[in-house]
Amino acid sequence: WTYYRPLLEGDEVTATKELIGVDDRTGAYAGRSLMQTREFLYHNQHGELVARCHMAAVRTERHAGKEKGKYADIPKARYTDKQIADIDAATGAEIVRGATPRYWEDTSVGDAMQPIVRGPLTVADMIAWMQGIGSPHVRSGQYWLAYRRQSPKVAVKDPETGIPQAVERVHWDPFMAAEIGMPGPYDYGSQRGAWATHFMTNWAGDDAWVADVYAQYRGMNFIGDTVWIKGNVLEKWRGAKTGTGYVKCSVQGVNQRGTVIMPGHAIVALPSRGNPLPPFPLDHEQDTPK
Repeated sequence: WTYYRPLLEGDEVTATKELIGVDDRTGAYAGRSLMQTREFLYHNQHGELVARCHMAAVRTERHAGKEKGKYADIPKARYTDKQIADIDAATGAEIVRGATPRYWEDTSVGDAMQPIVRGPLTVADMIAWMQGIGSPHVRSGQYWLAYRRQSPKVAVKDPETGIPQAVERVHWDPFMAAEIGMPGPYDYGSQRGAWATHFMTNWAGDDAWVADVYAQYRGMNFIGDTVWIKGNVLEKWRGAKTGTGYVKCSVQGVNQRGTVIMPGHAIVALPSRGNPLPPFPLDHEQDTPK
């Protein structure tokens, strides 16, 4: 994600999506797959570019994943009361910097960032996520029927009951997840991307601008899994055109098994003492370092 300007109260946003690349590849999960790259552009009512997202997604034949069994031996997450208490304590201790400015001059390469924890992931989390983003695939009654008639392949027939179900059912139904070779339901990858952005805005504070967030979704975050997100400052520089102070930070999500399921990084524009951020749009790619 690259962010150029904020959304203000009353703004109206128009989104467009374009398929910009398809690569044929072979993977361990299901053999042959297609890497589909899409570009999403978001403009406000003035025609100004607000944000851009490049998203790559792997498309596979779902039943091929069951045959190969890449994830079949991953055990279901289990916790002691003490472990849950520790996770709750870490969640409750999350620091949101907010109105306290984080100045560029006070930030050094190598600085560690306050970790955050997300989980254990539950079906309720998935419901809350769907309520927030509004999936086109989850509908009911006549709306579900009309959608299936318009796009027949959006539904998958439950082999146990014969009922046509949303393809996204794998995210909350153990039976349908098992049908594609998963040990249980799993997250939407974009949830992890949102957590990476939470991590960065927590750290940056209100006077900064999170300009770019890059995250890879590796493997699955299964129901019951917990993810700790941590990072540190990798680089800092001033923009050649505006003199804006930028920092690049690592972002890494690690689950309770010690597996990195979200490597990434982010770029933040930080204020300087006596020198707030320049007017928007803020384009860190054009404001090249000296």
